[in-house]
Amino acid sequence: MRSTGRAGSWLKVISGDVLATAKNRVRVLWRRGLATAALGLVLALLAAGGAGFLALAVYFALAQAIPPWSAALIVGAILLALALLGALVVRAMLRDGDTEAPSHPPPAGAGAPGAGEERPVDVATRLGEDLGQSLGRRGVRASDVVVAALVAGAVLGASPALRERIFRTDASRDRQRRRRR
Repeated sequence: MRSTGRAGSWLKVISGDVLATAKNRVRVLWRRGLATAALGLVLALLAAGGAGFLALAVYFALAQAIPPWSAALIVGAILLALALLGALVVRAMLRDGDTEAPSHPPPAGAGAPGAGEERPVDVATRLGEDLGQSLGRRGVRASDVVVAALVAGAVLGASPALRERIFRTDASRDRQRRRRR
């Protein structure tokens, strides 16, 4: 049986640290998410109760002046209109215009490698080839690289926040700062 050597021990240390960090990050995000969800639920229940009493007050006030069935129709129509308005506001807030796919393909020269920009696939291919040659010269086994890639993929797949933090560009950070203001 062949020893993995320094590369194998290095891989175990790095993967162990990455997994521990990811596990702690997921635990913190999970707790924060649960606390936020619980607070949101309490606030939603309070708002629903208040809206219910407000709707009853409007109904009773209208029922004094017009027939009860008319008052019920008016209050129901107002509540449906408010619900529709709220849904439209939420939809507008959740829609991110920057991430929508274009309705038509870009022009032939835009983003093409001949136009001065390399496609991300070409960059990744070139970097992968360079990395493979470099690791091969140092005696790192392919199985160690595959295990490291699997661990990194699992960690990035399990933690959307970590993935966003690693792959976020400066432009997207600026957009997020503007939204928070």
